Amino acid sequence: MINHKYMNISAVFFVLGIVVWLPNLILDFGTPLTLLSMVFGAIGVIFAGMARNWLLVVANVFVMFSFFLVMGFGYYYFSLTG
Repeated sequence: MINHKYMNISAVFFVLGIVVWLPNLILDFGTPLTLLSMVFGAIGVIFAGMARNWLLVVANVFVMFSFFLVMGFGYYYFSLTG
């Protein structure tokens, strides 16, 4: 029962980590709130580890490093086109 609670909390932090990216990716409006994806991902990893759900651990690690991944892909894309 406790594991389901931790899984749900981890899933909420995963979704929050994705939601903070929406203004930047969809509206093309850069906001410093995207840096919260690292915090939400780290908290999600902790709760997913406590629930022993390794799929959520991997998903939250991806969210935690998504800032660097998206910025790297963006710089690479604009270096090719510009």
